[in-house]
Amino acid sequence: MKNKITYALVSLLMLFSITICFAQQDGSVDMTFNPDDLGWSNRLSGRVNEIIEQSDGKVIIVGLFSQYLGNTVHNIIRLNNDETFDGTFNSGTGTNGVVNNILRLPDGKLFIVGAFTSYNGFACNGIARLNEDGSFDDTFNATNLVSNRGVLNPVLLPDGKILLVYYIDYYRHKLVRLNTDGIVDINFDIDSVNNTLISGIAVQSDGKVLVAGLFYLESFNNSAAAVIRYNSDGSQDTSLVVNLSQYLNNPYLVLQEDGKFVVCYTGENGSIISRYNVDGSQDDTFQIPDDLQNVYFTDLRSYNSGKLYIQIGAKLKRLNSDGSHDVDFNVPNTGELTCAIRGVSQSGKIYVNGNYVKLNGVLDNGLARLNIDGSSDDTFYTGAGAVTGADGGVGALVQDDNKIIISGTFQSYNGVLRNNIARLNEDGTLDPGFAPDQNIEDLGKVVSLYPGGKVLVEYDGRIKRLNSDGSIDATFTAQQFSHDSRPELSRISAVVVLPDGKIIVGGPFNRYGNISIGGVVRLNANGSVDNDFDSSLFGNDNPQVYLLHLPQEQRVLVGTTGASSILYKIDYNGNEDATFNHVPRATMFWLDSFAVEADGKIIVAGYGDGQSGYRQRLVRFNANGTLNTILVDVDYYTSSTFVYQILTAPDGKFYQLSTTYLQPTQNVSFARFNNDGTIDNTFISGSGFGNIAFQGNSIIFSGSFSSYNGVGKNNIIRLNTSGLMSSPKQTAKAQTVFAYKNNDALQVESVGQAIKEVKVYDMAGRLLSDTKNVNALSTTVTDVLHSRILIVNVKLEDDTVVSKKIYY
Repeated sequence: MKNKITYALVSLLMLFSITICFAQQDGSVDMTFNPDDLGWSNRLSGRVNEIIEQSDGKVIIVGLFSQYLGNTVHNIIRLNNDETFDGTFNSGTGTNGVVNNILRLPDGKLFIVGAFTSYNGFACNGIARLNEDGSFDDTFNATNLVSNRGVLNPVLLPDGKILLVYYIDYYRHKLVRLNTDGIVDINFDIDSVNNTLISGIAVQSDGKVLVAGLFYLESFNNSAAAVIRYNSDGSQDTSLVVNLSQYLNNPYLVLQEDGKFVVCYTGENGSIISRYNVDGSQDDTFQIPDDLQNVYFTDLRSYNSGKLYIQIGAKLKRLNSDGSHDVDFNVPNTGELTCAIRGVSQSGKIYVNGNYVKLNGVLDNGLARLNIDGSSDDTFYTGAGAVTGADGGVGALVQDDNKIIISGTFQSYNGVLRNNIARLNEDGTLDPGFAPDQNIEDLGKVVSLYPGGKVLVEYDGRIKRLNSDGSIDATFTAQQFSHDSRPELSRISAVVVLPDGKIIVGGPFNRYGNISIGGVVRLNANGSVDNDFDSSLFGNDNPQVYLLHLPQEQRVLVGTTGASSILYKIDYNGNEDATFNHVPRATMFWLDSFAVEADGKIIVAGYGDGQSGYRQRLVRFNANGTLNTILVDVDYYTSSTFVYQILTAPDGKFYQLSTTYLQPTQNVSFARFNNDGTIDNTFISGSGFGNIAFQGNSIIFSGSFSSYNGVGKNNIIRLNTSGLMSSPKQTAKAQTVFAYKNNDALQVESVGQAIKEVKVYDMAGRLLSDTKNVNALSTTVTDVLHSRILIVNVKLEDDTVVSKKIYY
């Protein structure tokens, strides 16, 4: 009996060990990093296309999504009037494709259209009628209407028939009418719009149909945006044809109660909104305000007594019937109000979808209902909608203390307001000690770390420096980087901070304030131009400039795309290093990204060989710039890969973040590679675009995502790795750090610098010990050897952090 128990216990321990090892396989998500981040599961994950209300106040949402507050859904859900999930809605497996639109029929049934072929297991060709409880209504037979690309814009007619648009192919729509049983009504046929891109339809009170879109009619002699009216049998009513413009397309169409109709279409300098009378003549009493001229509208709807709702990028406004601003409607502007009009309640309230902040400052979960005056309807709120992690795209830089500076398009982190910039603690939680002013809209993105915990941020070609608490450093005043003849080149490509606090900046610019400069310039610590720096080497005609700091050499590696060579090495004063051989454009004439390996060799990704046309290449050069080996050489048109970033590790392996790997047979965008350029299959590869950085012995992966390899996380994660990842930071002082077992304690010793602090973690990322204020060359840490593998982070007197992994 005892042997059986022992065997069972050993088996259980072995299984537990295997599970732990698998969970921590290189490339797996480290769940100890910001463990409160639930990714997609705590909000509506995906795209919302339309929202309607039932007569009982429940809300039905359709689009392309798979999660809502932890519930698995399939592109259609029903919510209670307080925004909580209604599990009684019998949608089952829902649709297997996007749902574009939904209609609530007079008898309470639902009509959905989109690009799907089944609903809860029942076959249907992008059209389905549902019972009020969400179950499939098999008495409605629309299977004879087949569309390869989907159905959209259904309109309910007074006799119960339904008018809708379906795709013939990508460039052509067809307008059809369905009988109440789903069969196509053969008495309605509009041949003239079979070659049309339809963007709006509306049915007049007399049964005539207004169609807006891009038409291909002989009477126009070309394609044109127009509104055409058809009789109830499908024949054209020639008394109304509104030719908006010969070269403009995609008008929106809103029919008002008095029979007039409003059209919003795209012009050369922005969107144009016009209203037309019943006979098609333009209504000159409708005039939009001057501040809405020459801007682009992304949506046009009409609710509540004929007033118009327009969306301008991230802003939502309401117009009166004469086109003027409705001052009684005010949606709060909280930075990037990425909302979209998606429906209206029975009482006239508006449903919006996107990432935004409610009036009371609480982060919503992607859905909101606005009162008629634009304020948030707080009765439609679950209280569980705060977005965990970052609620927008992220790029990350890791400080020496392993804290993380993030910047991007987010407004909040873990439900706390942050305007595009935040600092995280080592474990991924928000650091409240770094809080930039939320009212400053031009902080831009972080481009470099700066001594003393400060950071450099760039916005629209101008650099600002933030103090360690996030406030603006008033001792730094930078001018605008610009280009004399090409405004699109008025930007910064790369920044390197030197040990003395001076800053080397690279980019396609040719001017700094009023000073003519080359594409690489050095600024003093206060932001003024350092005239002792020679910026003539690269001229001022470089579409892209890359900089990589080599502190151990006191050099900077410069990559260019407009000079005669793609790689140069300069000293801190801008002088070319004569011992470095230029990497000629005959080897590679366009550089995507590059990195330096531990032995000084350089890996470069780009394309071209100057001889046989476009070749996508991954090339290793020796430290002096001479060719070492070509790791990958494939036809550009076969690969078509852009390499965003290469990160090298001390063991000779490297990480690559790209659209896909250069070899078209290996379809991954983030992976670890062996020294010879082959994929390291011991690392769990993933997909996503963004940014990678070492944090001690782990990898910080950031970008725009709500899950990574099936794990729900919002835009920033930490990946497990084994072995030493990042080399100790290079400093002017000699340093050697040792960490080893000494009897029953951990001994840490340093040569050259005093130790300030020692942090010890186990492999799960749990902090076991934090010894502060050591101020000596050695220290002993006790009571940490209960873990077989230790991660030891040693902070030295110059704030350099050295990481060691201890096995025993």
